[in-house]
Amino acid sequence: MKKRNILVTILAIVMMFQCSIGIMPVNAVTTAEKKVDASIDDDVYSSATYEDGKYLVCLWRDSISESVIEKKLLEDYNYDASIYENEDLYNATVYSRIANEEAALYGYSSAYQKDGGLVADETLETLIYNRVSEDYDAYTVAKRKTITSLYKEDTDAFVKQYVDEKSDVVYTGSYSSTIILYATKAEIEYYAQKADVNRISTFVDELQEPSLFDVQTDIGTDAIVGTRSTAYNSGSGYRGTNVKVGILEAGSGRYNPSATQLAPIPSTQLQYVANQRADGTYITPTVTAHATMVTTLIVGQAVTVNGRLYEGVVPKATVYQMPVVYSTDVMRGISQLANLGVSVINYSGGSGNTLDYASYDQEIDNILKSSGVSFVVSAGNTGNNDPEDDPENPQYPCITSPGKAYNAITVGNLRTKSGAYTSLSPIYSMSSSSSYDELSHIANKPDISAPGSSIAYVSSGTTITSMSGTSCAAPLITGIVAQLHQARVLTKTNPTRTKATLLLGASNADISTTNNTVHGNYWFRDRSGAGLANAPKTIDAALDYTYNTYSINLNTVEDGKEYISSSKYLDVGDTIRVVMAFDKAEDGSIPSNGYVTDIDLRILDANGNIKASSISSYNNVEIIEYTATIAGDYKICVRVHDHIEATSAVYLKVATAWYIE
Repeated sequence: MKKRNILVTILAIVMMFQCSIGIMPVNAVTTAEKKVDASIDDDVYSSATYEDGKYLVCLWRDSISESVIEKKLLEDYNYDASIYENEDLYNATVYSRIANEEAALYGYSSAYQKDGGLVADETLETLIYNRVSEDYDAYTVAKRKTITSLYKEDTDAFVKQYVDEKSDVVYTGSYSSTIILYATKAEIEYYAQKADVNRISTFVDELQEPSLFDVQTDIGTDAIVGTRSTAYNSGSGYRGTNVKVGILEAGSGRYNPSATQLAPIPSTQLQYVANQRADGTYITPTVTAHATMVTTLIVGQAVTVNGRLYEGVVPKATVYQMPVVYSTDVMRGISQLANLGVSVINYSGGSGNTLDYASYDQEIDNILKSSGVSFVVSAGNTGNNDPEDDPENPQYPCITSPGKAYNAITVGNLRTKSGAYTSLSPIYSMSSSSSYDELSHIANKPDISAPGSSIAYVSSGTTITSMSGTSCAAPLITGIVAQLHQARVLTKTNPTRTKATLLLGASNADISTTNNTVHGNYWFRDRSGAGLANAPKTIDAALDYTYNTYSINLNTVEDGKEYISSSKYLDVGDTIRVVMAFDKAEDGSIPSNGYVTDIDLRILDANGNIKASSISSYNNVEIIEYTATIAGDYKICVRVHDHIEATSAVYLKVATAWYIE
């Protein structure tokens, strides 16, 4: 520990000098001790030690401010984030310019008719859409390169200055300042004294497992209640064109490139991507049925067997699939896929040994907030079982990590089929295996539900394989998100708006309330979340421009601050459904009251009276449905209830989406 010894020596000399001139060092020591005590979680030293008496810990450090990122993005790539992150400004400047350029090339004087709409020419509309997609994807890649370069520079500097054994470093964040490393107690206390280290927590690099419950092979399995139903790929008209999807696969899995629905896909559209670890090594992949199933449900090509059509939700999407083994592989994998320009990632796997919000979940939240990637994860298949019921093979009664991450879209398994051949009718029930339990002060999960029982695909030749589990439900949601990203290009880097719009289209109307109680508000339930997903409703909502987005500066905003959208006129009997989502990424642990950052949702009448509200202290999603009894103007109000003031400009992204029935 050469550097540290030098520092200690210098510190001792300084302290002796202070004493010699009558300045007592007691206060300085006390301050340092307080900093150490406040920064180290209570359970850090109770975790198992590893070789040489070292603990595996996570250093949570100051994030790089968005203003710094945006300044460098403008300097290096000439992209103005204030335009690209604001749809109105983007449409008025970039989109309009591209549209007129394409129109001129195509022979029109302008892309717009007198009423302001686009010229009614499908070919021209396609050309414009492709150019806009290319432009926004280039912006996305440039911004992510900017973010990762800044964090690499910051983290490399910290490691070089303070960490003696570089081999102790297990993980460094590409979209966060987080460092996971092995450290002795003395080293942990040394790190805790650093000004930019806000917290040190224990970290368990857990083995990841696919979220599969049941596998069976049948001939002629019904595929209607699955990817090909009207609620999924055949109901919206969007099939994933110009959208990049990432897939992380637990158990070092890789899809079978010879599978019937995958074999026709060109290598430019479906790619396996190696997962590189911190030490430079790569995970050795293994072809698995689970990886093949997940990939097929998302991007599988149309195949007819016994008169039934089987097809993935977004067969025209570009897909990158990557294997993972441990938690750190998942965190690193999200970052690597983000660097490839994906807008949504599917992870039908996880690990679960605690009800609490783990460091693993927390780092996922940081990555998602910074990268702008939408992350769809299976809830797990542990139900609500007590691990003591089967000590030899315990099933932990909780949402598996990283499904507890606030910013993730966590998916439960809705039982829409009773077997391979039999479709059920509403009212549906949630699968008994679908996980739903978590501590009461963290976010209610799952967020949404999709069919996950006896979901079928063509595995080889005319062989139909059906599988069950939240692993099957998550890809359907990933497909809907990809459709949404195709329909509204600027949602590709806005996971809060993506989540709000996705949940807006969901409904619990066809789901049983038995053992599925209200959680936080009437429209969010313990086991099914916002309810059964519906692609057409989601896409319709996205195309209707029925949304608002806010960027709240946690450094300057005051508790009680309200953000009110424009008025919405409701007739008597009109029902408005509103969903709000915000990104939540905290350095500290979540307190028992759920507070750290708490944003509420309200509907106000013309006089400012509250007519409906959703005020959960622990969720970063709020849902309201309100039926007007008096005709008039109503307002959607987003209110900052509670937050911890940031020391610099830290922006919280909030999105609301609504429709009126």
